[in-house]
Amino acid sequence: MNGINRTCSLSIGLITGCVMLAATSYADEPSIAMLKEAIPVLSPENEALTSFYFVTEVVSGYVVPVAFEACWSRDRGFGYAQVDQFGYPVLFMAEKKFLFYDASQSQINLGKNVLPNVDIQNKNRKLNWHLGFKGGDQAKFVVDLPSLVSGAKREPKVSRVNDTDWKLTYSFEGEAEVIYVFRVGCEISFKSALLRSHQQPIITVRNVMINQPVPNRLMKFPETKTLPSEVKVKELFGTKFTGVGEVFEEGIEHSLFTARALAASAAIHDAKYRGVPFPANIDWVQVERSHKRIGPKLRDLLKVDFKGRVILLEQ
Repeated sequence: MNGINRTCSLSIGLITGCVMLAATSYADEPSIAMLKEAIPVLSPENEALTSFYFVTEVVSGYVVPVAFEACWSRDRGFGYAQVDQFGYPVLFMAEKKFLFYDASQSQINLGKNVLPNVDIQNKNRKLNWHLGFKGGDQAKFVVDLPSLVSGAKREPKVSRVNDTDWKLTYSFEGEAEVIYVFRVGCEISFKSALLRSHQQPIITVRNVMINQPVPNRLMKFPETKTLPSEVKVKELFGTKFTGVGEVFEEGIEHSLFTARALAASAAIHDAKYRGVPFPANIDWVQVERSHKRIGPKLRDLLKVDFKGRVILLEQ
């Protein structure tokens, strides 16, 4: 891996395999081969999975950290919540409905018949990642954790974290490394992955739970009457969404709703992001005040609270 490149790609690489590997005793150091087998591809297309839950943080194209938590089960579908650098919800999806909050307009936009569209994988020594949503029949979801080290030329190192956990560390040129953490006992359970360069985190996937019950709070879409009273609510239920910025039935206006919502927090933080798609007359001081008043209410309503964030705004 010669440096870290980030691009957005919709190509999906499917790898299926064991997620938990039965073991006998690991008083001694577990083998590299066994740990490698326990690194999962988090996707409904992985036939070894009946459910998953995890939290991810990534440095966005705005060089602002974005975090989301996602869960899925074969019988209940997806739950997804994305927050901005303040920890306030920007995008929430459950029951094939979505809500995205545009802080620049103090507006909540509602729609349906969509699913999270997430692609995170290393392809040709480039970290490809895409976050968003698409129509239910077009959306794909894959977080390909084994691919993060697909170009590794050297064997990783195994080391103990504590009494129950071990880590597998891959080192690359350009001071980049990938660290996988596992809980080792009667089984090997995958816990987290970290990709960093020059000691700075690029992406983390943590709190991984596989083939366990998914959180109910992420699977229930809120009723409109429960939304904060000080925000405008716009329903886009008649719109056909094919992707972020790709809305065809009701004109380009709806694509701007999404672009504004996902960029508003970056624009609050840094004036260089206040051009298109924002109107020129926005009072950003007032937007920040409003965001810090409404954001916590929306966070409490949706029961979204990211604790112990790894990638912080200052980085």
